[in-house]
Amino acid sequence: MSVEETKATLLSILERGGDYYSADVYGGRFVELKASLSGLKDTWSLWVYTGRERDYLLIPYTYCSCMDFLIRTVSIKTRTHCKHQVGLLIAMKKRLFKTVNVALEELYVIVTEILESGFSATLRRKLYR
Repeated sequence: MSVEETKATLLSILERGGDYYSADVYGGRFVELKASLSGLKDTWSLWVYTGRERDYLLIPYTYCSCMDFLIRTVSIKTRTHCKHQVGLLIAMKKRLFKTVNVALEELYVIVTEILESGFSATLRRKLYR
């Protein structure tokens, strides 16, 4: 599926009131990682779903690192999105997420941990201090 198809479908779900995905939202498992270079005002955001067993990287309307998205959306193209993408948009709309400020180096470590092992101990330490 294309990014445009994914975005159109997700926007359609939001317009219809896609709260049927809200179990993930209310778990408070979506995290916005905000990173900036020292001395600059510009920040970058990257989103993470912190699951019980795995963490997933998300880019709104575009990408999720879960296997459902990678297989059904990217590979065999039978779906336009995954539940994490819908949950993220609802969490953003309802402001049901945590924001964690991280240094750019920490962001790199968190992303690497999630991509290599599916779980970020660094993120968990930052969240539960």
